[in-house]
Amino acid sequence: FMVVPVVLLIIVCAAFAARTAGHSVTALYDQQLKTNAGVLLSFVLYESYENDEDENEEDDEEDEEEGYDDDLFEIAEAISREHGLPVNYRLSIDQKTQFVSAGVSDFPLCADGFSRVELTSEKQGSDDWHCYRQTQVLYGSDNTVVVELFESESQRQQAIRSLVLATFIPLMLLPLAVAGLTYQAVSWVMKALTKVSSEVSARSVDNLERLSLHNQPEELVPVATSVNQLLDGIEHSLQREKQFTDDAAHELRTPITSIKMTEQLLRRDNRDPALESYLDNLRASVDQSSHLIEQLLGFARIQSAKALSMGLVDMQALLHTELGILAPALTEKKLAVELEDHQYRSALNANDAALALLIRNVLGNAAKFSEPGMTIYLFLSDDALIVEDDGPGIAPADRHRVFDRFYRAPTAKSKSGSGLGLALAKWVAESHGFTLVAGSPRLGAGASITLLFNR
Repeated sequence: FMVVPVVLLIIVCAAFAARTAGHSVTALYDQQLKTNAGVLLSFVLYESYENDEDENEEDDEEDEEEGYDDDLFEIAEAISREHGLPVNYRLSIDQKTQFVSAGVSDFPLCADGFSRVELTSEKQGSDDWHCYRQTQVLYGSDNTVVVELFESESQRQQAIRSLVLATFIPLMLLPLAVAGLTYQAVSWVMKALTKVSSEVSARSVDNLERLSLHNQPEELVPVATSVNQLLDGIEHSLQREKQFTDDAAHELRTPITSIKMTEQLLRRDNRDPALESYLDNLRASVDQSSHLIEQLLGFARIQSAKALSMGLVDMQALLHTELGILAPALTEKKLAVELEDHQYRSALNANDAALALLIRNVLGNAAKFSEPGMTIYLFLSDDALIVEDDGPGIAPADRHRVFDRFYRAPTAKSKSGSGLGLALAKWVAESHGFTLVAGSPRLGAGASITLLFNR
């Protein structure tokens, strides 16, 4: 945006300068034409004065004819060599042509001073000519001498163009030089801003590291300071949110535990069968609330960690461990598990506790939404872990929203849950640089959750 206007301005200025130089050169050639005419006329007047002193008129006339002719040709050749333009002349005395260049012998008479000769005949050609005419009376007589100098318009324009190009060709490189210098200067100035922009784009909710003010250009220090202040505010808000979640979960644990104990005591001492259904509903509500609290606590603990400690994790062993933990729920619903893990060979660099939480939530969802007697399909390779089930599945329109906190798809509202399990799994995946997506199943008839390791 800076280079283009600068280059255009230089081109416009160069064109204006070339046009002005062209007019100046044209005026210079006109002045030179006038000077050449004066030289020829002065020579004729000088010879006329010398011949007037001679006593022999016949010898004088012969000398005049021969002397004029030779000297005029010498003068014309000298002018041509000096100024680079062919000099065509015609000299008349008392309206009688005495000397004339071959190329202009048929030209019509010119007006006094500068004029333009327009040729119309095929013999004379179609080119226009500049003409300068000067008249002078010979010394000591009434004879009038007329000198006419002619220059071809095309030859004059060619000479002018050559001169202007020779002058301005070096300047034609100026736009390129200015463009290069402007680009380098702007790039140098913008380099620091680009660096700050890259550092800001690298920041996220999980990385609120402040921008360094060391070695920052003076102009960008206020920008970096403002960004750091914004990051301070974001971190403070996130800390308050996490602290509130953690405190609320801990505070809710005590009444939930008391309610669970009360339910157990009532069930032990109950003698009325009609109360059994109410106690069952109470237990289900307490279990759901307890699960929600545990999910909130898990979210708060993981998000409050500055960075997850990483190490090599054997996904095969971790998956078997989580299946063992989930075994009571699988046995209760008589769910079959098909595991395909022969393509898995290398360990992952991850946090084992966080990854275990992710697998537990995804497997728990598959078990929860599967009807008794159905199958859960697991595919483990070096690139991904895929969990599929035969439950109601996830509609394509809801697949991008099932990872939002507290969102529950319409097909999931018939089951108990908090809407935090997949959101927590998504956060764990992103904190590792993995990708967690919902898609179409390969073997199962329900949902398919894929964890891409992005090695």
